[in-house]
Amino acid sequence: MGIYLAIFYTLYTLLSWIILFRDERALAVYEKLYPHLGALLVSGRTLLLSLHLNTVPTALFAALVSGAFYFYYRALRCRISAKKILFFSFLFLGIVFFSYPVLSTDIFDYILEDRIVNVYHQNIWVTAPAAYPKDPFYQLASWQTTVNPYGPVNQFFYTLAGLAGGNSLLLSVITHKLVAIIFAAGFLILLFQTLSRFFPDRVEQGLVLVGWNPLFVWELAGSAHNDIIMLFCLLAGLYFYLGKKYLWAGLLLGAAVQAKFIAVVLAVFLFAGLVKELKRKPLITFTGAFLAANLTGLALLGNGLTGFLDRLVYGSGIYWQSLPMLLTPIIPGSRVIITAGFLIYFLWLLRRNFLGKEEPLSLYLRAILVYLLFVTTFYWNWYVLWGLVFIPLLPFGRLAKTFLLFSFTSLLAYAVYWGVLRLNPQSFAGTGIIYLLLAVPPALFYFYQSNVEKI
Repeated sequence: MGIYLAIFYTLYTLLSWIILFRDERALAVYEKLYPHLGALLVSGRTLLLSLHLNTVPTALFAALVSGAFYFYYRALRCRISAKKILFFSFLFLGIVFFSYPVLSTDIFDYILEDRIVNVYHQNIWVTAPAAYPKDPFYQLASWQTTVNPYGPVNQFFYTLAGLAGGNSLLLSVITHKLVAIIFAAGFLILLFQTLSRFFPDRVEQGLVLVGWNPLFVWELAGSAHNDIIMLFCLLAGLYFYLGKKYLWAGLLLGAAVQAKFIAVVLAVFLFAGLVKELKRKPLITFTGAFLAANLTGLALLGNGLTGFLDRLVYGSGIYWQSLPMLLTPIIPGSRVIITAGFLIYFLWLLRRNFLGKEEPLSLYLRAILVYLLFVTTFYWNWYVLWGLVFIPLLPFGRLAKTFLLFSFTSLLAYAVYWGVLRLNPQSFAGTGIIYLLLAVPPALFYFYQSNVEKI
């Protein structure tokens, strides 16, 4: 199955360079940066437009997603050695490294934000990229008017990538992709160590679940999303938590929060798990280390703390591919109702945690799943990774199968988004179509399986 997936990942890499020619804004920037390529870019776009550039690649992308997931699901049923799984996992990352980041412009936002530090010597939690509209990479980014929403742990690694990339766009893309790929490979190695030590009967299936998943490979090696830094720190924290090394667990979970704030959800459930056990020393050690890591991170923001917090609040007002986006125009106040319902659900999960009825990680995954399907105001397709990468640590059941389906619909949703561009994806009809494919299938599967289990 590894060979078949490698073929599909190679085809995706080739297709990504064709889809690039849809992006007139990016092509205009490349013409300025690389004048000798101007005529080639123009003639290439003209030729591809005559070959239905806006429709055929969308259909091909949907076919590649479907085919890749078909062989991925088949691989889950095969007996493959851990060594072979890791080899192909690294191979997949290497193949997709050469793709163009057509699924997101985030990598260009990272590059531009790093230039605020490395070129303009400003605090990225105070100064937005809009302060430098003449920067040569400015037009490639999408979030020019807001300050950096990520913590100092994340920024540390990307500052290094920015320094290595210098004023070369090509080199900057390479270095920023390498950050994501190195952390993705490190995550898989750490996952192997965690499974081998604590769940030896799940090693092979767990590695395939994550390392061969098309969304994991395409979003990290292709789009270079920085979520993998947070996820790596979370897994490292879990490794030490399971090994009862609470100092390191607290420090690493705190580092995860200082990479991306959503990591605090898992920290809450792990904290509650220690409270339940009524062991004072582990609780104090874990909590103290966690708070120390976060206070240090906040201190590193300097005078950017207010801007950082404002950016987090600003994010709560963004609407994209979500149930609140669909309901708010027709049911005023629906967001408040949804949020209140989720808080009640979250408290119920915490109660189960305190009563010892369910493991903290399982509760975290349930909270994340419900949050992404129904509560968040904006859903970016790679957010499913927040839960997907941890399912190998639990028995393969309803939660795992739901996240697998959710990863498929999340990747396929790009094709749906491109298909509804003529309708305006932010209209009620456009949002409804996207949400119908993106979230409804995993939601129905999850609740249907729940009823089946009760029967």
